[in-house]
Amino acid sequence: MSYLALYRKYRPQKFEDVIDQEHITNTLANQIKTGKIGHAYLFTGSRGTGKTTTAKIFAKSINCLSPVNGCACGKCENCLGKNEQNLDILEIDAASNNGVDEIRELRESVKYPPVNGRYKVFIIDEVHMLSTSAFNALLKTLEEPPQYVVFILATTEVHKLPATILSRCMRFDFKLVSLDKLTDLICKILDDSKVKYEEKAVQLIARAGEGSVRDALSIADMVISYANGNLTYDNVVKIIGAIEKDKLFEIVESVLKNDIGKVLYELDKILDEGKPPLVLSKDLISYFRDLLVILTIPEKANKMVIVPKDVFEKMQTQATKENYGIIVRAIEQLSTVEQELRYSVQPKVVLETTMVKTMCAISLEERIEILEKKLQVPLEDKKKISRNFKSLTQNSAVQKNAMWYYGELLKELRTNSEMMTYSALAETIEINKNDNTLLIVVPENKMTECLKESSVLPKIESVSKKLGIKIEISIKKSDIDSISKKLRELFGDKLIIK
Repeated sequence: MSYLALYRKYRPQKFEDVIDQEHITNTLANQIKTGKIGHAYLFTGSRGTGKTTTAKIFAKSINCLSPVNGCACGKCENCLGKNEQNLDILEIDAASNNGVDEIRELRESVKYPPVNGRYKVFIIDEVHMLSTSAFNALLKTLEEPPQYVVFILATTEVHKLPATILSRCMRFDFKLVSLDKLTDLICKILDDSKVKYEEKAVQLIARAGEGSVRDALSIADMVISYANGNLTYDNVVKIIGAIEKDKLFEIVESVLKNDIGKVLYELDKILDEGKPPLVLSKDLISYFRDLLVILTIPEKANKMVIVPKDVFEKMQTQATKENYGIIVRAIEQLSTVEQELRYSVQPKVVLETTMVKTMCAISLEERIEILEKKLQVPLEDKKKISRNFKSLTQNSAVQKNAMWYYGELLKELRTNSEMMTYSALAETIEINKNDNTLLIVVPENKMTECLKESSVLPKIESVSKKLGIKIEISIKKSDIDSISKKLRELFGDKLIIK
């Protein structure tokens, strides 16, 4: 008998065996108990989360002659027959059968009732791969199939499905399996297989699986073969292609010391070993994340940071409050260049540049802190300076230039709907401030019209008092003699004509 991969050997046969998807399995089991079985289901989620497995269990359970708690009994004639040999359960791979002709054949087979069971179940995997014409051919059948037909669509890319398909299905979203549940499953399988293992090695496999049971078990399979039945942390690191933590420690240590030359040297050394820049970038993000965890929640860090004990102790020396800013900045910088690293013709240069940027970039808070340290101003003196500065900027007219007063004047005019005056002053030719006087030079044609408004002078006087400064308006013209008399009658000594 040929070797059976772990993910196939330990594929769940009951709802209760599907890990971390109770929100779905319980719902499906209850539907079977109550007999409220829908005609079309959509299973969506990341790879290896149990979509196809759950679909097979559900298909078997609804055709079981005597289901137990909404799940197949595993003993009746229908349960003992393999899905591959069951004429009532048809699996279709949409990746290779994505044309309209295949869907037409499916529509023809829908006409025939089930042979042994109560339902004829069509499981269409990777349904997002169907062509547009194939989706259109499926629509009517999916909406109004015969009472004995159940469709189960499975996909990892639900956003590619037409809205018309989505609206006809009962949707179930499969979540990524938690790290703890995945770790427990791997340990159980390794114990059953009589394989020796290190706890940190299993945790690393679980993390590398990224929430996918199939990926995690595939990695475990490879490590077992490589290590000859002895699963260690170092073996897992080698198999998954991760960078050793000691090497990452040296890079990060150089970053924290702002030693650009050492950082570039360490990066070059690792990349010369054949490690892809993208992998190194992800490992660095993971390392800085672990430092952030150690720094912010030290009481839980030992469980959340999956590294050997000696490495953990070394990382604790780097996870200090003084390094908080650069740790966060490194995560931000490295996270933004993932796409660029993936498609760049020179990913090595991109990664090196990113690390240099991380060390060179200093936040505003850090700059202030550095300046304060250099100045070495006592706390009381700093408070005094702060109060004096605030008082100076808020109360001293000396600190406010002509443009500030001019802006305040325009603001008041606009607020009070003095739009004609506002318009005239907005076309100012020149603004000057001497001592306690603000001089505004405006063109004749605009200001002449404003003089007809009786509210102009009182409004300007009101703003003048409010701001604590004298405001003078000068009208610039080539010939003003014809109206000079009228102007002086209105403005008196407040008018200066140039």
